[in-house]
Amino acid sequence: KIYLFVQNLENTDFNGNGVPSIGSGWVPDGHVDRLLETKKGTSNQIAFLYLALARAAGLDAHPVRIASRSHCIFSTSFLNADQLDTVLVALDGIGGQDGSQALVDPGAKMAPFETLHWAHAGAGGITMDRSKVQTLVTPLQKATDNMTLHVGELNVEPGGMVLGILKVAFIGQKALELRQLGVRNGADAVKDAVDQLLAKEVPQGVQAKVDHIDFLGDPSHQLLAIVNVSGSLAASGGHIALPRAFFGNGEVDPFPQENRVEPVDARYPAEDQEQITYLLAPGLSLQAKPQDASVNDAPNAVYQAKVTTKGGTVVSTRVLARGFTLLDAKDYASLSDFYGKVAAFDKQQFALNAAQAGKGQ
Repeated sequence: KIYLFVQNLENTDFNGNGVPSIGSGWVPDGHVDRLLETKKGTSNQIAFLYLALARAAGLDAHPVRIASRSHCIFSTSFLNADQLDTVLVALDGIGGQDGSQALVDPGAKMAPFETLHWAHAGAGGITMDRSKVQTLVTPLQKATDNMTLHVGELNVEPGGMVLGILKVAFIGQKALELRQLGVRNGADAVKDAVDQLLAKEVPQGVQAKVDHIDFLGDPSHQLLAIVNVSGSLAASGGHIALPRAFFGNGEVDPFPQENRVEPVDARYPAEDQEQITYLLAPGLSLQAKPQDASVNDAPNAVYQAKVTTKGGTVVSTRVLARGFTLLDAKDYASLSDFYGKVAAFDKQQFALNAAQAGKGQ
């Protein structure tokens, strides 16, 4: 409740690209009480207000000052506190995977409790409790912390027409990015952004338009887009081409070059999942069940796709997980090979047969 309270204050240095600003004011006039009066403050001021309120409520809280990864890399040999531009708050005795400590990001607008902005995960700095000051690196995120889920049913007609409603859920950093866009520019801007994202992913000839978005102002829930899908799948010679990956159909290989000198900075790990159920009209059938697809570049990335059938129903599932934040250049060749195979699998299609109408029918 305390965290939600300070998150709802006006963040005066919340900037256009969603990355928390640095060099913002610290404690106004030496007191955080001022923020309670004005209902606004900078990112770091809001973080210090949360620290004060948490302590007043009896929580064992202490500040963690870091160098935001969007601006610099913390160096212990550079003896200047100016590089510690961002304030997080650690809460001992609650949260975290083992219940020992929660690390929160009150100054990151719309960040859920215990979710750090990507620039604050894997960042170096110092932690200050009652007994000591010591250096630390904040925890890196996992792929399952940042997920995009696509699920729903699509009706497929004999001529290749497709129609249905799908749900697209955003969890973690993409949800944070879209919610921050909503704070800046409103709900319509978020709908437009999701529409543009989907337009790059769906098969040619198919349109996916957001009907509405749920939980835009509530970071405690998944950000959920309800999407209307309509259009026509490619059809020729009595066959309809059903895509293996409905939302990966337009994806291109993000790492096509053969060599790389610098590390790959992906900002954060992420996972994409889809489960699309195709309801085939009478007379349509799957020509042949495609083989399952699997590509493994453990521990950096994994891909799995499979198709199951039952009667007039075809269910296509796909998982693409990228587990790294930073990747050494020496591991790039393996990553490039992985994504090349993924792009090839995603572009695969399997044929639906349209039953020929009998004489007189």
